[in-house]
Amino acid sequence: MKEFKVYKYPIEARMTSIEVPDDSRVLSVANQYERAVVYIAIGTSPRNTKITVFATVTGYNNTGFDGYKFLGTLLFQGGSYVAHYFYRRDD
Repeated sequence: MKEFKVYKYPIEARMTSIEVPDDSRVLSVANQYERAVVYIAIGTSPRNTKITVFATVTGYNNTGFDGYKFLGTLLFQGGSYVAHYFYRRDD
């Protein structure tokens, strides 16, 4: 990736899809003012891809993690609510 800008995207409670140029890279997930956000280095490719971010909480039974990579764990409400974030590229 030669040229890029970092952008912040709010993440919805369970699953969020974001359309970005296909040379973009997911950087990190963060808790900003009790709201989950994902930071993505946005490239300049004319072709787009979709990045899907999936969230789950500790102790919750989940299925369908195929193809997802771990992004990070965030603490909310003083640590009483813990959410784990995963993402995948839907090329």
